[in-house]
Amino acid sequence: MTRILIIDDNDQLRLCVRDVLESMDYEVDVAESADAGIKLLREKGFDIILLDHNMPEKNGLWFVENAHIPPESKTLFMTGGFDKDTIDEAIRRGVDGYILKPFSPDQLQERLKLVATSGDRPETPQIGR
Repeated sequence: MTRILIIDDNDQLRLCVRDVLESMDYEVDVAESADAGIKLLREKGFDIILLDHNMPEKNGLWFVENAHIPPESKTLFMTGGFDKDTIDEAIRRGVDGYILKPFSPDQLQERLKLVATSGDRPETPQIGR
């Protein structure tokens, strides 16, 4: 079973995405901040990390830089707006892809499949919607 960690400061979004993913038979943990995400990442292994970029205090780029994400874990940025510079920087730092908010369950499932099956990190970002 695929294990997913969702890191997002928005309670409603985080729990909604968790419920959707659990209905698709993923095993899901949630964290409300980058620090809480790092704690869970140290305690458990995850196949995919869904990571909000725009969080207070420590954002998604900070998490990617400081979390020591295992190479076998894929990271998917969730972002509310397309900022090419931020996406390019995230890819340079090791993020495997991104999805734009808001997204549908079908779009999320499609993006998760792409990220899970990709071998190398993309040279150019993939648009999520």
